[in-house]
Amino acid sequence: MDGDGWADIIIGAYRYTGSKSAVGKAEVYRGYSDVDGDGVVGADDCDDKDAKVGVGTTRYVDDDDDGFGGAGTIIVCDGDTGWSANNDDCDDTTASTNPGAQEVCDLADVDEDCDGVSDDADGSASSATFTVYFPDADGDGYGDINKGSPRCDLPNGYVTNAEDCDDSREEVNPEGSEYCNGRDDDCNGEADDGIDCDTGESDADTDSDSDSDTDSDSDSDSDSDSDSDSDSDSDSDNNDDDEEEKGGLLRCASGGDSAPIPALLLGVGLLLVRRRR
Repeated sequence: MDGDGWADIIIGAYRYTGSKSAVGKAEVYRGYSDVDGDGVVGADDCDDKDAKVGVGTTRYVDDDDDGFGGAGTIIVCDGDTGWSANNDDCDDTTASTNPGAQEVCDLADVDEDCDGVSDDADGSASSATFTVYFPDADGDGYGDINKGSPRCDLPNGYVTNAEDCDDSREEVNPEGSEYCNGRDDDCNGEADDGIDCDTGESDADTDSDSDSDTDSDSDSDSDSDSDSDSDSDSDSDNNDDDEEEKGGLLRCASGGDSAPIPALLLGVGLLLVRRRR
């Protein structure tokens, strides 16, 4: 192929042990002769035309050319490419995966920096790729707006929204029903909105009299304009505490039955007594 009179080394031959080939280089000879007489035979000699150049160096194949080698080895000489002095690459088919790469969040949990851990388990993951998740303590499907947690993967008990204004009450969320309780039950920023919560006079019946408290008078003053008959004598009395006083007549109660004395006569008698004095 290169016109040097010797067959080129093929993959699997003595010198080549990785996935890179030396085919096309005139300096590489069949592994049987020592043209320059330096004691290094054929394929082991990096330049069999120069006695000063001998055996190549074993290196690791770098298939993705990211500067980090994989498991395969190759004997290289000056000027050869596609190799690395280390075999630290955990994925030699992807240039973005190597010990020098930045760990990022991804659904596949790829270990981009080859440190053995990925995503949330790797403390060096890029915060620019985080997603903020919110705890859902009451299990209503809505997260607590005050407790966001930036991370790679969705943890148990968390959701992607922050729409719960009270994560301690399952019934309080954007789909909740508003009640007259001074609380924002549907998380729209307003309490007791959209419903009639009249705080003025009402038709409450607190005394259980089957009448509205605001429309009826208390029984306590119902007798204020009428004569009372608290002694049950069927008369309107001037002094209802004494059954002996009726209709403006006084009785001289001296033990037995007595006739009523007109109040006028009693008054005259008192006047005469005063004059005698």
